[in-house]
Amino acid sequence: MTIRIAFVRNAARAILKNIPDLKPPISMTDIASRLKLEIGEYSDMPYDRSALILQDKKMIVINPKHADVRKRFSIAHEIGHYVLGHFEDRNIEELENEDNDEVFRKTAYDKWSSDQESEANEFAAELLMPYALLKNLVTNKKPAELAEIFNVSEESMWIRLTKQKLIKYL
Repeated sequence: MTIRIAFVRNAARAILKNIPDLKPPISMTDIASRLKLEIGEYSDMPYDRSALILQDKKMIVINPKHADVRKRFSIAHEIGHYVLGHFEDRNIEELENEDNDEVFRKTAYDKWSSDQESEANEFAAELLMPYALLKNLVTNKKPAELAEIFNVSEESMWIRLTKQKLIKYL
């Protein structure tokens, strides 16, 4: 499978189009709610894992130990898997009944292709840092300022600016 960049970006933009008065930072909880997805935290999640989606409960479970910007990206990433149809047969009973290390060893990194992970990352980037909003702010802001405005990490902002070829405007 190859990464469907245009398709992925358009899927994120279709969600954003339905949000009146769109401005940064984009609320991931509002978007999840619009998609009828719940967001919960799982305190026993290993630190090296950020989130997972439980399809049977329509729930995104995030790692409460992570920084807010990481949680936001993780939520957007899992929404991407959901919207793009990257389904995994994970359910709440596995979290409650199995050894935690074993459950998280069987995560998307083992089952899903790197293309699907790349698509979910691309989707998350468009959802959190929409090109239409970013291009209007990039000429008079530094990447650190943009990261703060969009409530994302500086690293995510640099990656987004580079991929969108907006770095030349800085």
